[in-house]
Amino acid sequence: MEAILKWHIRTKCHGKAKLASKQNYTVKHIAPSLAKSYTYNRNESTIIMKKQSTKYLLLLLFLISGWNHLEAKPEAQETMLQEYPQLMEIYGKKLEAQHAHYIFAVDISSSMQPYESVVKKNFKAFIAAIPDGDQITLIRMAREDYTDFVGLFKCITLTPETRKSLINVLDSPQFTFLKDGNPQNGSDGYTMSQKILESLNTVGSAELTFIYLFTDFEYWTSKHHYNKKRENWDKLESLLSEDRKISLCKYGLELNFNDPRLKQQAIFKDELDKIFGKIDYQAVSSAEVLSQWFAHTISNVMATKMSSMVQKDWTSFRDSLNPTIKIEGNKVLLQSRTLSTPLATGLKATVESPVKWFQPEANATTYQPFGTEIELGTVNNTERSIWPGFLKQEKTDIRLKLSLDSPIEEEIKKLLTISREDQDKAIGFTYEATLEMPAYRLWNSYIPLWIWVTVACILSIIVNYIHKTVLLLKVKSLWILKVIEKNTEGKTRRMNGDTEKLPYSIGRNGTLTVRGANWLLVIRSQKHNPLLFWKKSGFYLTLEEGTFAEVVDAYTQEVKNTLSVGNETFLFSHRKPEAFTIRLSGNGMKYNVELN
Repeated sequence: MEAILKWHIRTKCHGKAKLASKQNYTVKHIAPSLAKSYTYNRNESTIIMKKQSTKYLLLLLFLISGWNHLEAKPEAQETMLQEYPQLMEIYGKKLEAQHAHYIFAVDISSSMQPYESVVKKNFKAFIAAIPDGDQITLIRMAREDYTDFVGLFKCITLTPETRKSLINVLDSPQFTFLKDGNPQNGSDGYTMSQKILESLNTVGSAELTFIYLFTDFEYWTSKHHYNKKRENWDKLESLLSEDRKISLCKYGLELNFNDPRLKQQAIFKDELDKIFGKIDYQAVSSAEVLSQWFAHTISNVMATKMSSMVQKDWTSFRDSLNPTIKIEGNKVLLQSRTLSTPLATGLKATVESPVKWFQPEANATTYQPFGTEIELGTVNNTERSIWPGFLKQEKTDIRLKLSLDSPIEEEIKKLLTISREDQDKAIGFTYEATLEMPAYRLWNSYIPLWIWVTVACILSIIVNYIHKTVLLLKVKSLWILKVIEKNTEGKTRRMNGDTEKLPYSIGRNGTLTVRGANWLLVIRSQKHNPLLFWKKSGFYLTLEEGTFAEVVDAYTQEVKNTLSVGNETFLFSHRKPEAFTIRLSGNGMKYNVELN
């Protein structure tokens, strides 16, 4: 016995494969020898040997169990790393923190006896592989008064202590499969469903829940026998919401599915589907097939855990996407602001149903990083005219096809296949969205707007100055010019005791004739449009007859201009009159005409 134990320790140090191939053989052959020593040796030394053998056996089983616990988890993680390297890089460390609730409902009726050892053995391996913090429920299904939770495992959180207790319960009489003739024999699927619902509704039950049903799904109780219709299944159906049904991971392991003795009218799979949602049924023809199923369960559980996290993150990402449409100039742009996630890196959008006056891009838009504006097309009117004007378009809906670019799309799709999720419903990489295109005004002329604005400005200036010239520019129509004749000494000549004044009324185009000489001065009032900047509005002086004349500033005595016959000069504007002296000379005589 001691030699055998040492052999196992060496094997554990030398590698996984060798231990896996030898440990079952050793245990199988130790047990009969121990049983034999108990049977045939009655003396004291034999009793001591029995105790030592028992001690060594327990130690050996403990080592084997511990090794299974160490091996199962790395193997599952190794499988996950091979299948989903990119996803494991994102979620690998989070898998331990993602806790789940596992509900095992096991039919222990006499027809299930061939599966007893396989169920218990693999169930122990499963328990050893899942992390602390996960929850376990164990339900046995038998006759109506014996269908119940095994031990206290209604919804127990795994710890080293509860894990050990669960292993002990599996080997206890309360989880022993029944034999024919046992009064507790039966298959009460109704009470089993009640217990599952009770476990699901336990306070603190993890959101991610796996249900495993091990039975042939044939109903039988001592009260109703095979008549399942005597039970109120509809009552159970209302105890679980539709959302909760969808979120459950449900597997039905059909044991003895090909047994011709099964009463088809007693099969209660349809009732289970109504209560818990559609269950994934898998036919198990033998104990070996069931063992193979268990071999894949641990990695599948990890895949389902990861799938749950991916879907949760994807939902948060999709909810934050919120694409909107804006119009700048004549460009129609798609904007997207979203949470940063390694699950998706870019967006592509194509127009499925364009609206009036909208010209979509001829080719599908390539993937653009989130936060980048995507040009969907241009606003355009093919029925434009030459005259200026705008074409107004109210708010309208536009349907787009949005595609999300993900560097790990293939891994996600494979993961959803393993966890048996509907890919399009769980995570859609392509979907249609109806977005609102804002109202806009479209320039509806062949001539650009800036040209029309320039023309409008020029016309406005012209009209404004014409209006100012015609209506607002006031011109004095009557001027009174006093011409006073003085002698050479500068004294005013008097006639009949009065100063001689020569008043003249000069109006528009008025004339002034100077006494004693042949000069004819014409003063005209002229108005010009301010746009004709080279012409001034005001009063002009023309010498019609005479020799020449000089226009002199009355204050500075500066000669402003010299006129010959036929010449014209500007005197002053209408609003700024000035004082001038006009000097005239001829025949030895000099005359000054003062304009005040």
